Parts: sequence; structure tokens; C-alpha cells
Amino acid sequence: MEHLAYLEEDNLFKINVVQEDEQALEKMKKQIERSIKDKEAEIEEVRRNIEGLQAMKEVFVEKTQFLEGNMKLKNSNNSKDNNNNSTKAQN
Repeated sequence: MEHLAYLEEDNLFKINVVQEDEQALEKMKKQIERSIKDKEAEIEEVRRNIEGLQAMKEVFVEKTQFLEGNMKLKNSNNSKDNNNNSTKAQN
């Protein structure tokens, strides 16, 4: 009889330990899920920032190309004007 009481007490202790472990595991799973959601939100924010920066870069490149084209045109016109002015000055 004493042995049965010991076994019952031991089983109750083991059940309690398992329940505590399950609760700790469930808490850990919730923390991990929350952490994953937070990181996914951060990743999405970074992705949007990258897309915004890429769009800004494209606009910058287009403006730079436009300005470089204008500078070449201006330089070309200035060269023609200088050639015309020096031709007029020589006449």
C-alpha cells in the first residue's frame, strides 16, 4: 500500500512537471510567433524603403542624364557661338 501511495505521488509530481513544461513551451511558442511577426513587419518596412530608394535613384539617374544632355547641348552651342564670334572677329 505504501508503495502504491509513493507511485501515485510520483506520478502526480511527473504530471505536474509535464504540465509546467507544456505551459513553458506554449509561452515560448507565443513569444517566438510574436518575434517572427515583428521581424516580418520589419522586413516589409525595409522592402518598402528599398523600393522607395530605388524609385528615387531612377528619378535621379533620369535627371542626371537629362542635365548631362543639356550640358552637352549647351557646350556644343557655346562652341558654335565661339567659332562664329571668332570668324566674325577675323573678318
